[in-house]
Amino acid sequence: MIIRNLTKNNVIAEEAELAASKFRRALGLSNRGDFEDFDALILKPCDQIHSTGMTFTFDALFVNSGNRIIKTYENIRPNVVIPRVEDSAFVIELPAFSITDLNIEKGDIIQVESGK
Repeated sequence: MIIRNLTKNNVIAEEAELAASKFRRALGLSNRGDFEDFDALILKPCDQIHSTGMTFTFDALFVNSGNRIIKTYENIRPNVVIPRVEDSAFVIELPAFSITDLNIEKGDIIQVESGK
């Protein structure tokens, strides 16, 4: 899946994975060593995340049903619980520093595409 930032006219991720089942969302990135075979994880539906059992930091974008970023978290460390974000429809987890490197901001509109 491709994730585009329509506001900034750039690509956030070219090989995103979707975690749609309850089990896969709960597992999240905790069974991964890093972003090895993909560059983003989409947790849908989702309004709260954790980093329990993880060994690396990451960034997170909370997105509403209108595809607007409503909250961002940078460099989330292992074993942290991020509070519930009201009105979040899904979360995009990205490698650490992606928010800064890609100039992602609250209010940006994103688009998730199924293929290249």
